[in-house]
Amino acid sequence: MLARDPSALLWPLISGYAAYVASCLKKKLEPQFLPKMERCNARSMEMFRRIGLADELRSAGLTTDSAMDVYIILAMTRAPLLHLKYPSVDMAREQTSQDQ
Repeated sequence: MLARDPSALLWPLISGYAAYVASCLKKKLEPQFLPKMERCNARSMEMFRRIGLADELRSAGLTTDSAMDVYIILAMTRAPLLHLKYPSVDMAREQTSQDQ
């Protein structure tokens, strides 16, 4: 199995529960200069939450008070074309608890 995104990494874990043998392979031998993705998308995090891994994975990454803003850029030395502001995990949790 070749894992192309974080959710694909779930297959060895899920298939392990079903008594299948699985191996995870990665094409690149070492990290690249700039990360391709530094966070998981909502679909992946929901899958991780359902099997009880979301909190552990989140604690290994950015702190929960880090902004989740997205920048669309052409070069690191130029101003962004677009800046989308998103709340931190803490702010999103607070908003969710207020809505309930």
